[in-house]
Amino acid sequence: ISNNNYIVYDIIKSKYTIKLLLELLNVTEKEKSIYVAICELIYNLSTNSDFISESCKFKPSYSYKLLEGVCLVNSNTNTNYLTTLWSALDSYASHAEGLIDLINSGVIIRLLGILMNVNGYLSTYQNRLSSISLLSKLLVHPVQGGEASATLTRFLPEPVVLLLKSKLGNPPSGLQVIDDINENPELIWTKDMQIILRDSIVQLTDNDYSHITILSPDYMVLYPQIQNEIYIGNVYIRLYLKQPTYQLSQPVIFLEKSIEFWENLLNRNLTISTNSSSSSNQQLVLGSEDFLSLITSCIIYLIKYKEILIDQLIQWDFPNMICNYINKLITKNLATGNLVICCIRLLYQLVERVEVIDSLGCNYNISTNVILSLVNIIDVHNIRNSTEFNNGMDLDLSQAQSPIIPKDCSFIIELLKKIFTSNTKYIDRFITYALTAKLPEFLLKCIIGSSDKYFKDVINFSALKIYSIDIIKALINHCDNESQKSYLVSLLDNSSTWNDYKDQSHDLYITDQEKTDYFLIEDASGTKFAGLLTNGPEIYKSATANAQSSALRSKIDASKGFSNISTKFTDDSFDIKSSPIVRSDDNISPIPKDSSQSNHLNNNQKQTITSTKQTFKTVITKSTHGIGLDITKAPDGGVLVQRLKEMPDGSVNPATLATPTILPGDRIIGVNGQKLIMFIDVVKAIRSAQGKVEIWFERE
Repeated sequence: ISNNNYIVYDIIKSKYTIKLLLELLNVTEKEKSIYVAICELIYNLSTNSDFISESCKFKPSYSYKLLEGVCLVNSNTNTNYLTTLWSALDSYASHAEGLIDLINSGVIIRLLGILMNVNGYLSTYQNRLSSISLLSKLLVHPVQGGEASATLTRFLPEPVVLLLKSKLGNPPSGLQVIDDINENPELIWTKDMQIILRDSIVQLTDNDYSHITILSPDYMVLYPQIQNEIYIGNVYIRLYLKQPTYQLSQPVIFLEKSIEFWENLLNRNLTISTNSSSSSNQQLVLGSEDFLSLITSCIIYLIKYKEILIDQLIQWDFPNMICNYINKLITKNLATGNLVICCIRLLYQLVERVEVIDSLGCNYNISTNVILSLVNIIDVHNIRNSTEFNNGMDLDLSQAQSPIIPKDCSFIIELLKKIFTSNTKYIDRFITYALTAKLPEFLLKCIIGSSDKYFKDVINFSALKIYSIDIIKALINHCDNESQKSYLVSLLDNSSTWNDYKDQSHDLYITDQEKTDYFLIEDASGTKFAGLLTNGPEIYKSATANAQSSALRSKIDASKGFSNISTKFTDDSFDIKSSPIVRSDDNISPIPKDSSQSNHLNNNQKQTITSTKQTFKTVITKSTHGIGLDITKAPDGGVLVQRLKEMPDGSVNPATLATPTILPGDRIIGVNGQKLIMFIDVVKAIRSAQGKVEIWFERE
């Protein structure tokens, strides 16, 4: 046959011959040698497309009988004919008409019976490998692959089908997909689901191969394990939010689909709000979860752990799209609530990249720019257009409608800070936007100059003034326009409260460990943000007098830490002899930095000390509010202790428990075994430290 095509042609023309070959496939065990020969003959014939087309016209078809031969446990299962039969089935699967005939013959169900080791099916390892190989081939067929995939999806979850497609040419890996138990963001396939599939096949076939199983149009194997799962862009949302660092196989597709869903949900919510008789936010929910928030969290996690995707978002102009949605929400009086917060959460994460900020600034629009939009959100009651505000009069916020600012204002202010402290090439344009939106005036009058009692409902309210102060400083520092800068300077000079805050340093404000990522988990406590250096006279009053008087009452044991310090800090490296301890009644006082500081010391406390520098080590156990020290930058770039803080919640300052006692004027020269001299290095080391922090000081 292989050398003489006319023989195949003669067989095709003779329908009796084709029917005879089909009948010979039903031979019994006594004619086993005949069966093997017929299988080899059919395999050779199946290499001819005309034969496949003609054989598919018979019922039952050749493909059906071939499937019966490879699937069922019978008297011929131990012979070498199986390889020949699988090769013939591969030939049928490579032909459009043959593939259709295979599908109509129930090939999907039969192959799953082999793979799932259904009773009565031949489920040897080699047979299962051949089954998964043929199944993968069916799924990727250029013409009928879609129909095969649709049929298989009625039995298997879509992620399993997709994974099987990807394993074409690697049968062991495909078989592993079926056998392994998985529960990750891209695949849920459990032992219970395998049992459900096996039971479903048994119910459909009942171990009876005398008829072809016909599926009803609505037939679908139901898996309770995934019935309530949200599946978008080949990813299970619930599991991705639990495992955000999981390496997705197709992150761009997931990002694209997530944004598509995000837009559709936001538009639908806008439509609901427009058609509603009330102006309240009505959210689409899934179970007890807000669907829009879930999708927003997915996008944030995705770009947080795979930053290269931000480039894709810039190409899609997604940052400006977010701003357009914010403006729509403001226009529909929906500037508060979850809809706008979902937009803010995305911007908050995206502006970590200066390219995003540039994209927000490249389209010049004085009436719909991002700065104006954000200011409109925090100015809930449009205070900026009031007569008192514009005439320079003092604002009586006690008469204002509550809340004065939204509860999420701290994070919107921080978002603005990120923009103004970035290296964007459009900083001049953003400053113009800020002045047009009256942002500096609003921050000075309504936040920096206002009592904290108005902000108790604001999440992380202790951060509010800090970020506002940083924005004002950034506007001054980056402003190159003389008229604008003159206006800002004049505005600050005429502010009665600015002098109390302009010289504050916030370098140690909120360590990485203490800061909660609110925009990911949407649950943050104001106490997490309370570890600032100073937050104005109303909350954080000077603790200098108390700290010094407490320190002067403490006894310092020279054997517990005073010594010179070496390049690498270890307890063995101290040379106590080279640095004598100056003691007077066991009390040690620092040299005051100025006369105002020396006024805190009474005559009995003032000591005669030498100019000899002393070094010592102490340990501070870091609390929720930090290490309890206010530090300042020395003229030579070093770090000096300015004072010990009072804790916002009245708790014990951990620095007051340190031994030896820390005093104002002490110089920090090392943290956790590293010699550190410059201010920025000390700040970074303290920020990254956890638990007990070893700090080396130098005292004159």
